[in-house]
Amino acid sequence: MPSTEELQAQIEALRSEVATLRGQLGGQRPAHPETRAVSHDIDAKRSRRNVLKLTVAGLGGAGLAQMAVSPASAANGDALLIGNAGGQTATLPTGVAVTGSSAGYGLAFTDNGLNSVPLPSAVVGHARGLGIGNWTTGVLGVAVQDSFYGVVGDSVRCGLYGIARGPADNGWPAVLGEGNGDGMQGRGKVGLRGRAKDADGAGVIGETDDTDAPALWASGDSGLLALNGVQAAPPSTGTFRRGDVLNDANGSGVWICVEPGSPGVWRKVAGAKSAGSFHVVDGFRAFDSRKTGGKLAAGQTRTVTISGSTIPSKATAVHHVLTALSTSGKGSLVAFPATRRRPAISSLVWYGANQKHAVGLTTGLSATRQLKIYATGGSTHFLVDVLGYYL
Repeated sequence: MPSTEELQAQIEALRSEVATLRGQLGGQRPAHPETRAVSHDIDAKRSRRNVLKLTVAGLGGAGLAQMAVSPASAANGDALLIGNAGGQTATLPTGVAVTGSSAGYGLAFTDNGLNSVPLPSAVVGHARGLGIGNWTTGVLGVAVQDSFYGVVGDSVRCGLYGIARGPADNGWPAVLGEGNGDGMQGRGKVGLRGRAKDADGAGVIGETDDTDAPALWASGDSGLLALNGVQAAPPSTGTFRRGDVLNDANGSGVWICVEPGSPGVWRKVAGAKSAGSFHVVDGFRAFDSRKTGGKLAAGQTRTVTISGSTIPSKATAVHHVLTALSTSGKGSLVAFPATRRRPAISSLVWYGANQKHAVGLTTGLSATRQLKIYATGGSTHFLVDVLGYYL
């Protein structure tokens, strides 16, 4: 087999003959040797593959052609060859090594010019779309039958990053997930994060065509929304929309905007020191001093436990009717949470013997569902009838 130096010498001879033939055909003199030398210097910079291709094109020799065969395919055991339009089979990986500090990207496919690549990336798919002859999809991952994933992003920071650069009102998302099962699934410390740069946009939108399916779904062991409490609520500045929710940075609780504006109208939903939502129950008698403990005399305090499955253990307060009966003298009753100091108020007052008075009250509960009843003045029997609770 001829060496590379012998092949280059044969190529030079062929060029000289071709130049002579061109001169004879066109009535021109052969190219000057100095011109050929310049051409030789330029061509000498070409790769060995180009040299071999030129040799085959000029000589057509069988021996030389064996060295310069154009890559029609990659046999098993080899890597794939870029630039081959035919089908290829291979068992070795195909790789391209690029120095990231000196190149904006590694491998890019685009119909809008390579300068349009938006981010420094190893592999880029960029489509102009919405035009004749334009690509509509930058990167498409398709998985069928028993395959699992069309596209996988794996990173210590961000596995998949989508950018939507169209008008703010076009409704196109940066990342779109659609499927017969899960349209999009996120796992990890932060499974899925959405960020909207436009005040009228949304970080994450959930939509469904099935009225029996939720737009956003949280599993039984996870929550749907987490608010980190970085802003004071209710806010005094800023523009908000109806439905915006804030977790007060000062710890007062969760607030929701009910009327849009700057800053809008806000209502407190819940907090550590608020009663919570009211739950109506079928009324039941929680305490009767005629059966337990007897009359409550002046200066005495009785502890009442709201027991039973009707009132949950985490209830913060109860709405109840406090009744005084079989009274003696003049006096009053005070109802208050078992873990708090007795307030200087009266919940119910009587004015003489053998009277019966009732009043509706909402009284806080301790962690063990207890409240206290205190008597001033005369003595009385009393009843506690529960109508509902706060949780």
